[in-house]
Amino acid sequence: GLYEGEQLIGCAVCGRPVSRFLDDGLTCEINRLCTDGTYNACSMLYGACCRIAKDMGYRKIITYILQSEPGTSLKASGFFVTEKLVERTGQESETEGKAYQPK
Repeated sequence: GLYEGEQLIGCAVCGRPVSRFLDDGLTCEINRLCTDGTYNACSMLYGACCRIAKDMGYRKIITYILQSEPGTSLKASGFFVTEKLVERTGQESETEGKAYQPK
């Protein structure tokens, strides 16, 4: 978690990639990130996730965002778009997204 004093202002959850094709033992996926809106909190969490994953031996870090999200914090943390995705949810709706990984 990310704290400002004693107040929790953000958290992140990382783990093995959801996609079995990416689960090679060397790739870490940032699954969820949440903040209370504190300035730069997202960037700090992305940076911390990357440092910890590298310390744990991961060589590649990935995450996903919706197409409608600008990705400002990811770009500030050194991530770049690797591909644009269309998720098929099994219903008749589609969710467009972007895959990111750091440089």
